[in-house]
Amino acid sequence: MMIKTITAATVERDSHGFWTHPDYFVPANGNEFGVEGEFDAWKALNRVVGKLEWMECEEDAEKLQTAYDAGDCDLSMWQPKPPAGEGWFMASIHDTEDGPVCYWLRPIECDPEALAAHIDKCYAEAFQNEYLIDERNAALNACALIAEALGIAGAVAGDTIARVQQLVAENATLRSDAREVAIDAANSIAYAIFNLSDKTLSDLKPGIIDTTCPTGSALIAERNLREFAASLRVE
Repeated sequence: MMIKTITAATVERDSHGFWTHPDYFVPANGNEFGVEGEFDAWKALNRVVGKLEWMECEEDAEKLQTAYDAGDCDLSMWQPKPPAGEGWFMASIHDTEDGPVCYWLRPIECDPEALAAHIDKCYAEAFQNEYLIDERNAALNACALIAEALGIAGAVAGDTIARVQQLVAENATLRSDAREVAIDAANSIAYAIFNLSDKTLSDLKPGIIDTTCPTGSALIAERNLREFAASLRVE
């Protein structure tokens, strides 16, 4: 589904000089103010960058403030100019506890630095998601592989494998801790090998022992577990 992003609109200020873009940011859940990071996330979604301008920073700020105070919070006299650069459009002109402000937006394509940062972020997220999917799938593959190779049966073994599968499946949405859970799942499988068979820790190959440390990788674990499972088949 295409997301409608905010673009320039005709500015029609009210009798007191206030105006807000009809597609401007609205805090979630009916809140008066957005929570930390919410506004930045909205700008990223709309592919825009913003700049806040204060009336008190204008050259004729004293004159504007006098008119503002005399006119019962009337901002009509203030005609803010867009910041330097291309693409700026007004998003809101309003009052705050610290004084009147005007907030400007422009497409991210008009800001080379912001655009470069956005592209880098997209690449990083795409790579991370692909890597996490591989980690999750590797843990699931290793789980099924070992269960099959060992012919595991019985409540204890079955519960162990089911629990590993559950831990990984619960992270199908790729939460920030998905990688850690996938690794933990692979480590649990490695432990299950010598706990649920007649093998002992000393029988395990060095590569398998390495997977029992928290810094191991589920992808490496899968490779090592495949080798170990193959050795079980021929014994």
